[in-house]
Amino acid sequence: KSQTAEAWEHFSNCVDQARSMEMHGLLGKFLMEWARALAEHGEGDDLNKAMELLQEARRVFEDLDAPNYIARVDAKLKELESAAP
Repeated sequence: KSQTAEAWEHFSNCVDQARSMEMHGLLGKFLMEWARALAEHGEGDDLNKAMELLQEARRVFEDLDAPNYIARVDAKLKELESAAP
């Protein structure tokens, strides 16, 4: 459990740093990676949090006009929605 908490804190710190440094592409990628880790962990509200992160990543990539990344996010969202109970 402590390793999981440390991992989530690490992702949160990376996202915060990318956001504060206005590194939007990196921010979107960090959000996607955190969502992937949450989905793989799959406990409690992990899937809901993963979907929230992916939706935020989608907004970032929309602002960057990055259709390939938007498509990747959409595919992952669809995958998570179909896996949701």
